[in-house]
Amino acid sequence: MATTLTICSWLLAALGTGVTVWLCPHPLMFLPYIFLGLAIRAARRLATRAFVLVFTLASASVGFWYCWDAAYVHRSTLNLTPLVVVVVESLIAGGTWRVVRHIERARHEDAA
Repeated sequence: MATTLTICSWLLAALGTGVTVWLCPHPLMFLPYIFLGLAIRAARRLATRAFVLVFTLASASVGFWYCWDAAYVHRSTLNLTPLVVVVVESLIAGGTWRVVRHIERARHEDAA
């Protein structure tokens, strides 16, 4: 089960990166996926991997929604700039990574 969650997280991160390359190839738009990749690699427990999967799905969904709207609809419907979306997604992804690191470090300290 844990392997399945990790694979799903990696696939969602790859899908989000692919959508970003296809629809909105701004260099800063890849920053959340770097943080999510770090979170996916750091997750060891089953519950932590599920947590990372949920936030990877949320980040990929927000990125797809923004990029699709910016590419095919009109920028005026969201009134967002790429920087705002990158900051929000990066805060979510960076926070996810920090929480995962904290959980995994606490686990190792308890074991020692």
